[in-house]
Amino acid sequence: MIGRLMREQARAHRGYLAWTALFTAITVALAGFVAITATQQMRLERHAIDTFGLGGEWSRTLVVGADYDGLDNAVSWEELGSTLDAADAEGAQTAAMQTLDLLALRAVDVDATPDEALSTWWGERGLVGVRGVVDWEAVLLSGAAPRPGGVAVDADWAASLGLGIGDRVDVVVDVWDGDVQTTTDLTRLTVAGLLRPSGHGRYDLSLPVAVLDWDDALASRAGAADLLDVGADDGLADIGAVHATAALDAIPGWPGRPWFGATNEVVLPSVLLLAAMLLATGMIGMAFAAGRAQAQSRSHWVATARALGARRSTLAWAAVAEAAAVGMVAGLAGLGAAWALAALDWSAFAAANADALLPAGPVPARWVLCGALALATALSTIVGAIPAFWAMRITPASALKPVAPLTTSPPRRRLRLGWLILVWVPALGYSAYQGRLYYELPLEGFRWPWLVFPLTGALTLAVAATYARRVVDRASRRLAASARPWALSAAHALVSRPRQAAGPATVFALVASAFGWFITQQALINWAQYGSGIPSWLPEPLRSDAMVAPTGWDGRPLYALAALVFALLTAVAFGTAIAGSAAHRGDRQARTAMGLSHGAARLAGAVEFALPLAVGTLAGITVGFVAAVGAFGGSTPDTSFGLSQASGAFTDVGPLWALVHASHALLPAVMMTGIAIGWISLGAAALAATVRARATVTA
Repeated sequence: MIGRLMREQARAHRGYLAWTALFTAITVALAGFVAITATQQMRLERHAIDTFGLGGEWSRTLVVGADYDGLDNAVSWEELGSTLDAADAEGAQTAAMQTLDLLALRAVDVDATPDEALSTWWGERGLVGVRGVVDWEAVLLSGAAPRPGGVAVDADWAASLGLGIGDRVDVVVDVWDGDVQTTTDLTRLTVAGLLRPSGHGRYDLSLPVAVLDWDDALASRAGAADLLDVGADDGLADIGAVHATAALDAIPGWPGRPWFGATNEVVLPSVLLLAAMLLATGMIGMAFAAGRAQAQSRSHWVATARALGARRSTLAWAAVAEAAAVGMVAGLAGLGAAWALAALDWSAFAAANADALLPAGPVPARWVLCGALALATALSTIVGAIPAFWAMRITPASALKPVAPLTTSPPRRRLRLGWLILVWVPALGYSAYQGRLYYELPLEGFRWPWLVFPLTGALTLAVAATYARRVVDRASRRLAASARPWALSAAHALVSRPRQAAGPATVFALVASAFGWFITQQALINWAQYGSGIPSWLPEPLRSDAMVAPTGWDGRPLYALAALVFALLTAVAFGTAIAGSAAHRGDRQARTAMGLSHGAARLAGAVEFALPLAVGTLAGITVGFVAAVGAFGGSTPDTSFGLSQASGAFTDVGPLWALVHASHALLPAVMMTGIAIGWISLGAAALAATVRARATVTA
């Protein structure tokens, strides 16, 4: 019976289910792409670790010559080598890599400046010495493994200098005599092989620029120690073994592996992950707006099913199973899209780094697959359960009567704006005070007064949401006082369904307040520190720091995130409006009765869609701006504005300083508002194109 109920319910509400599935799939695709690319970065680094023989079941990272765990257990390089030989005799299959931080290579007989001929100019990891089970076939692009007197160098570095196999390089060290630096030769080696180069771009792999034989590395280390008057037994070593044996117990240190990846590409993953989080939050918020309309249409179906003998528990399970099925399908679709995008992304990286030491293409890990399906199922179930919950609360007799629809009931005003502001304003001031102490006091542990920070954040969001709902209600009623037919039509829809307007306005207000607070806070902090801004053609009070100015390079990821988030939220609002249009046949009837022209009907639909979103955005940006100014705390070298209580070169400043200099955050705030309004306008235009002016009146 549940299966039949699911089929009939899905057929009756396919628009809402399609909306849920689409945006669930987009959320999973964004989060899945981040997860797959992150795991591929880890696979890239692990592949390099395994290739150098350091990825076995046993590993150590240690500073040779240092004691561990308070014991007198330091080992020398000679003792370490003897221990590894003993472990190999037991079948451990060890490998080791020593880092030569103080040394560099200098090419001999090349057409380059002295600085360009040094390997340190290349900017990779530097020199290392290796021994053991290194996979030289994978590491080398050409040539042979380095033996005593030989060295393998990065193929790209060699190509930049015209080096080839058989050419000579010197191992050198910089020696300082007062302020005079001298580059001293330690030994001369012959290039025996060319290493696969590092890879950079969307992924990052940072490999040694040169690999020496283990004994040559020890000899060079000892020579540098004599010149620099440092201990020859000091140095970092990474050790790995395929099998753990008894001999390895003599090696101190901690389990660990070398670091072969900078993992510095955090902008795109951060933007996409934040967008996915905000999209999921927006979907749930919008579901409360669309849920009432869906509940109204579902209530007739639920009442019919219950009148025919279906129990409420059966209907509940049918709704849950329906939502879970939609979530599973959407999750698989989103994961497939994420996998395809990650494969294309990896293909572009591999093509740009054709000779680098790269593993195979990305494959979703098991935890990514399970997490994506769990996320999709949970999100779809939450969004699908909202209208089902409201629909099943109505008795069959009430649902079949011509009563006022659920969407016409006004939202309950649980929070009064005035009382919220009375609590919010002191919280802002106390946050500014605690923020100053946060930087002044030693961070020896958690302090209970710091709970004011999350409390103030929650109050800011509550003020933004409550303020947005109030302003939407007033704007709708003012629009209803207009004599223009399109305004009356839009106002009728907004006033008669206050929950439909309050939901999207709340979502946009919450997101906009977060953006407004962040950009204002960053603009004021950076202006206090540096006092110079861009663009130069603006008057000085309106200039902002490059961190948040739209023309600054550092500010672009922030505005890219805003553009993506507001685009997705506008799309969610558009889908919500389309999915709920079937439940609002009265709007078409009213437009027909009023004799609206085609253009006026479209304008009414656009205003009905855009007004709550635009008001919510403006309210959120405003509240976030005020919160950032009211809770501001920082320091500045500025001596104007009567700042005489200086602490060293800087003076502590607070909300009053922020209020005086708040104009420097106006440009980012206006830019953020413009991005949101731009997407809302596009959504309104798209919705207006779907409006029919003279629809047939149906009963």
